[in-house]
Amino acid sequence: MPVNVGAGSSAIQISGGHSSHPTGGSAGDLYYHTGLNAWHYYDGSTSDFVKISRGALGESDNPGGSGAMIYADGDRTDGVKYIRTTAADPSALNTNIYQTYCLLSDDSKWGGTGGWTLAAHIPFSSTSWRVSGSFSSSNHYFSWDLWERTAPHHYSGTGEFDYSNPCLAIGYFIPFDDIMIMTYDSSTSSFLNPGATATYSRNSGNSKESLYKIQTTRSDYVWSAGGRQSIYRSGNISNSVPTWNTDRTQQGFTGNPWTNNGNTYGGTGSGVGFNSYNLVFKTSAGGSYSSDATGNRTRITTTMVNNSNTGNDYPHTMQHGLGSYHNHGGYEGTSSYVLGQASYCQMTRDHVPANDHYGGWNSDVFCTLKSSPGPTSAVQGWSIWTR
Repeated sequence: MPVNVGAGSSAIQISGGHSSHPTGGSAGDLYYHTGLNAWHYYDGSTSDFVKISRGALGESDNPGGSGAMIYADGDRTDGVKYIRTTAADPSALNTNIYQTYCLLSDDSKWGGTGGWTLAAHIPFSSTSWRVSGSFSSSNHYFSWDLWERTAPHHYSGTGEFDYSNPCLAIGYFIPFDDIMIMTYDSSTSSFLNPGATATYSRNSGNSKESLYKIQTTRSDYVWSAGGRQSIYRSGNISNSVPTWNTDRTQQGFTGNPWTNNGNTYGGTGSGVGFNSYNLVFKTSAGGSYSSDATGNRTRITTTMVNNSNTGNDYPHTMQHGLGSYHNHGGYEGTSSYVLGQASYCQMTRDHVPANDHYGGWNSDVFCTLKSSPGPTSAVQGWSIWTR
């Protein structure tokens, strides 16, 4: 028998022991659903009963603010979680719920501690990996302009922001303290078996901001401090990829701080530890982080590309990083991922993954149309994670 609380038209009923919604109701009525083990209230605006009891943080009826918040609540299970943040930039995103992959386990593959929220994911394919078309073409994933999208976006498909579709995810719009660059190899079939990962932490003197805000308001921004915080390698990406181009010795070294152990290699200026470099966001053409080229711009790179570094003296160099654009002396090209300092043209082309280039000069600033050797197939895509 229900219990009436209140008097007259303002009274509500409280009842229990129902295996389905009672018929009818008034706004505020409560009942206990024995099958779901949860209280429900009657929502007058929808004329239906709504579950009150919430699941764990990150479940559909209890979205978490980020992977880090879900991790802090005790969840250690990797997978798609429901995210609704109150700190997004742009703030209009705060009203939305996104099903987004989070890495929550304390696994050495991502520095030993979970709490990561997916920010961007570009797997290898002939359509999603390639940046060909033009410098700013909106038709090709992660060309320059697409780093300034104002909301999460599926580049193909719909639904969850997970490994199945290339995407820009909600982690891109949440202010963060830590960032991870994940590189895929030929054996990568999910986020759980990457080819390599590298993590970095925010300089405490820098504001806590989202990647979106950084990419739309900052320039030549040295974001991290203390260098690379962790490196994981599956062993499927060679520690000698990219190769050094001995035909262009003014660019005296190469290497990839996001996949390589040890030090830069090559000639002049080599032997510097990869773990010593910090992350730099949105380098400017002709700025301090342009590898001496007049037109180099890169969305995410490291201090390895600083003009002042010994051995960074060849302006016909496509510089390491994600979202890279190069233009010098009429030679132009774009790539979503340049593996290392890439001086052209006789390089062995381990600097740029297959299907990931556009050359404005002779369609081939990366020399990938040369018959031999071909571009590397060791790198199969990438993702960005924030925490």
